[in-house]
Amino acid sequence: MRLLRQEVRPREFHRKAQGVSGRLLSLERSVTVPVSRLWGTLVAPSLWWGPDVVIEARPGGMFLEPWRDATGAVHVTRGRVILADPARRLVLDWADEDWSFVTEVRFELTALGETSRLALTHSGWDGAPDAERATLISAHERGWSFHLDNLKAAAERG
Repeated sequence: MRLLRQEVRPREFHRKAQGVSGRLLSLERSVTVPVSRLWGTLVAPSLWWGPDVVIEARPGGMFLEPWRDATGAVHVTRGRVILADPARRLVLDWADEDWSFVTEVRFELTALGETSRLALTHSGWDGAPDAERATLISAHERGWSFHLDNLKAAAERG
């Protein structure tokens, strides 16, 4: 059944990334496991991200990440799964609760024999307020670097 390839954009998260040139966050990791194992780890966020993070890896599925800032205040990042193509790609709409814009996170998995390449892109930053955009992109780059290192380690641990 190929329904997992169907794209779903729930109304509250329907936004297109506009003019992401220069505002595209891209990171890659080489992971020494088959792509099927990397996918299984990616869609089990409790293994690498945190116990309260939810990714329902199906089109229209929920994404939820509760987190604490440096002051201890609790925030929530939410989204919906736009595309889930097992062992190939996972695409999410992504927005913090206080954002007036929505971004897009794309995980691309490529099989390289018994190893895999994981590429993450986080786009749509043009919707961010000008005064906050650089800080948001920088903070997300640090966060994604940390989380992707955890994902790689969790997949390789098995």
